[in-house]
Amino acid sequence: MIGQRGRFLRYCSEKCQKLDADYDEEDNPRRCSIPDCDRPHRAKGLCRMHYNQGRPRTPYVWDDVRRDAYHRRRALMATGEGNPVRRDEIAARDNYTCQLCMKPVDMSLTYPKWKSPTLDHTIPLSAGGLHDPSNVTLAHLDCNLEKGDKILPIPAASA
Repeated sequence: MIGQRGRFLRYCSEKCQKLDADYDEEDNPRRCSIPDCDRPHRAKGLCRMHYNQGRPRTPYVWDDVRRDAYHRRRALMATGEGNPVRRDEIAARDNYTCQLCMKPVDMSLTYPKWKSPTLDHTIPLSAGGLHDPSNVTLAHLDCNLEKGDKILPIPAASA
C-alpha cells in the first residue's frame, strides 16, 4: 500500500499496526521468522527480502531476435522508423573488430563479461539516431558503456 508521500507503508492499515504493537518483540508472529530480522512477514513467515532469496531466478536469454526487437521498439518510439539489425551480420561486416578501440571481439562471450560483443549506435537512439544497420557498429561492452550516449567524430580515412 502506498502512503501520502508515495512511499510504501510498513503496515496495510492502522488496525494492523496496532495488532503488531500488542505483541512482545520476541514472540511476535507477524515478524519474519529469520533470527535478528524485525521486518514484517509477507508469506510463509518470511519478510520480502528473505522470501525472494529462496526463490530460483530464471535467466533471461538475449538472442539476436529479442535484442533487435527491443532496440527497434525504442527507435520506433523515438523516431517512428527502424529496420532489422542482426548482431552476427554487423560483426561480419565490421570484421569482428570493436569499432571504438579497434581490437578483436570474442563472439563467444556472453553479456555480463566486459569484453562481450554489443551493438553501438553511432548516433544514439536518445539523440534521434535510427536503429538501422548503417547506424550500428560492433563494440565491446566496456567500450560501449564508456562511450555512453556521446556522438564521437568519425576518424578520417588514412590514405
